[in-house]
Amino acid sequence: LAALLFVLSLVLFRDDAPVGEIETTPYALDSSAQQRFAAMDGGLAVASGEGLQLFDEFGGLIVRQTATMSEPAISAAGKFAAACDVGGTTLITADIEGNITERELSNTIISARVLPDGWLAVATESPGYKGMVTVYDADFNVIYAENDGMARGAVAALDEAGITHGVDGDVIVMGFDCNKWA
Repeated sequence: LAALLFVLSLVLFRDDAPVGEIETTPYALDSSAQQRFAAMDGGLAVASGEGLQLFDEFGGLIVRQTATMSEPAISAAGKFAAACDVGGTTLITADIEGNITERELSNTIISARVLPDGWLAVATESPGYKGMVTVYDADFNVIYAENDGMARGAVAALDEAGITHGVDGDVIVMGFDCNKWA
């Protein structure tokens, strides 16, 4: 309801917009019946069964990424947004400047939350666990993973890139609920 009121207020009270720079059909939403809204700095993010749309503060379309999502969810913070298909594997990230990326994850998505700096926390189902949380930086590099299997992968990637890790290294790998290896 708050997002809908936000959209209406932007449409009704846009007197500060330069004349002639407003599209004639602001907030042209996808036709999907399942739409989720989230306010962003300078705009609005909309996830629907047809994908993700970002609108500027005047209702102009910034970017649209089409993807079939049976249970769309949206998260926005600062100038970033993330849309996912809860129960599916589709994850779409975007920013207010129009940069957008779609990914298919290997595990079923439970939830995704984006932070103001573009970092992302994604909760997924994981065989052998109740679930798994993975934190990605703005470039979608894994920063944190819940289980030691993911820590092994992160350490292997650090070794391959020549980045030292450990107490005196460039990166410290921390684990929770790990075995002795981690």
